[in-house]
Amino acid sequence: MSTDLWQTLKNIGNSMEARRLQREADAAARTAAEAAEAAAHEPRPIARYRTLGGGTVHVTERNGYFHHEQKTETHVVCSACPATYTVDWGFDVMAADFGQAQKNFDDGGKIATPQAQAWAQEHASSCRAIP
Repeated sequence: MSTDLWQTLKNIGNSMEARRLQREADAAARTAAEAAEAAAHEPRPIARYRTLGGGTVHVTERNGYFHHEQKTETHVVCSACPATYTVDWGFDVMAADFGQAQKNFDDGGKIATPQAQAWAQEHASSCRAIP
């Protein structure tokens, strides 16, 4: 086999390997971006309280019904019984749609989260349901 042909085949092999590595890197980047996107939509845990019956009351911040890009409500759910409690942070969908400022939005749930935690503690102290 001539040296030129050997070099050409070697270059083709290197090029194919480079493309394969680039495809793997692109796939990994897509997977990381998708994981970050999914994590942004997952409820963020704030607190957990143990009930008298052994269940857990979970307090989370989550994306609201109308606005899926950011957290807009504090949600409480009991694992032992069907009790739930949600405090909306006052997100105004119309203001968001028309690019206006949020007037009464409780950014970060500074007011709503303590209300939800108080409800969760009260519920945990009285819920006797066994999970």
